Amino acid sequence: MDKRLAWLGVSLNQHLWRYFRHLQDDEIEEAYKGSVKTTMRLLGVNKEVASATMKQLSSIDLEAEAEKINRLRINFVTRADKSYPESLRNLYDKPAVLFFKGDLNESHDVVAMVGSRKSTEYGRTIAREIASSLAEAGITIVSGMARGIDSAAHRGALERGRTVAVFGAGIDNIYPPENRHLAKEIEKSGAIVSEYPPGTPPRAMNFPGRNRIIAGLAKVVLIIEASKRSGALITADFALEQGKDILVVPGSIKSAVSAGCHGLLKDGAGVIESADDVLELLGYEKAEKKEAQEVLSEGETKVLAFVDYYKTHVDTIIRNDGRSDQKVLTDLSMLQAQGLIKKQVGGWYLRVR
Repeated sequence: MDKRLAWLGVSLNQHLWRYFRHLQDDEIEEAYKGSVKTTMRLLGVNKEVASATMKQLSSIDLEAEAEKINRLRINFVTRADKSYPESLRNLYDKPAVLFFKGDLNESHDVVAMVGSRKSTEYGRTIAREIASSLAEAGITIVSGMARGIDSAAHRGALERGRTVAVFGAGIDNIYPPENRHLAKEIEKSGAIVSEYPPGTPPRAMNFPGRNRIIAGLAKVVLIIEASKRSGALITADFALEQGKDILVVPGSIKSAVSAGCHGLLKDGAGVIESADDVLELLGYEKAEKKEAQEVLSEGETKVLAFVDYYKTHVDTIIRNDGRSDQKVLTDLSMLQAQGLIKKQVGGWYLRVR
């Protein structure tokens, strides 16, 4: 019995997986080849369950299933493979199989970045900025490709380097569907990965399992915007169980989307204000700062100082600046053209870097 195919067979059926996940490589072989009595001993189940389990195992054509996955151009790595991610080997409930497209190369340090799907423009901007800086330093960003913070983190990483997306469904089921193009881009410079076999739809029950893999792959977990009931807090819980460092981007005390982050801070999580905080924690040299103000006019620099990362109304900017409306509006237009601020409906401006 091929141990690799044995683990594949178990991973294809979540009912089987819950019985087999605690077994070692030699035991998985024994379970396939052994008697009902052996299966009872290995799984700690009664005769009826053991018999039903063996029947299910025997009904799976392992070679055919492996060929089906190959036809989908999907790779898979099992616990029995040397190429299985070392960062996951010590997990209490490590995946039997990881299905993936792209490159699961572990030569880079990995930082997880997760947060709210109902994120603010501020949160997405910060996520993208930090991810981009970390990727430029050679760090792989791992996240869950959800809407909001996750997607922003992936996009930021793609600007300068590598990222890995962990799915809560089969990797042939892109979720959310609007991220199909993003998934293709991630596949080119990193990997999309899941423990769920091809064809598995996105179910709510799958996402906590996805989160343990995100935390497991990373050395440090960053939380950017999380409400009190956010799934990002599940990732933080897994990180704590695994002994990982957790860093949090603080938000407004008035914002419900940051309430979970502030709870983590009260419980002892570290504060992150820039990518340098992560680099320092990992033993890297600080990123070289490129101040946008160095290439701005005196008026543009002054106006930029009045635009907040949350948002600021044009009337407030003009009042604080003290110059004529036309001069301020001209400088705002120049800052927009340089990608430093965004204009929103109703006369609001938002700083983005």
